[in-house]
Amino acid sequence: MFAPLAGTWEDPATGSAGAALAALLLSLGSDETLSLDIVQGAEMGRPSRICAAARRRPDGIHATVRGGCVPVFRGEALV
Repeated sequence: MFAPLAGTWEDPATGSAGAALAALLLSLGSDETLSLDIVQGAEMGRPSRICAAARRRPDGIHATVRGGCVPVFRGEALV
C-alpha cells in the first residue's frame, strides 16, 4: 500500500515482485520447482512474510505467491 500523505512511502510487502523473482530464478536454473520465503518491511515497522513459488510446466513457468494480510480497505473500479 502506498499512502505518501499518511507517511507510507513504500510497500512493506511486494507479492508481485516475489512471484516474478521466483519465476526468473527458476528460468535461470535447471530445477523443476523453486520455493522462496521472503521477509520484507521489518525496518519500516510492518514486517511481512511472503511465500513465492515457481514450477516449470510444458507450457512455461508458472509462479504463485501466498501470504496472510490484514485488509484495511476494499475498492472497486468501474469502466
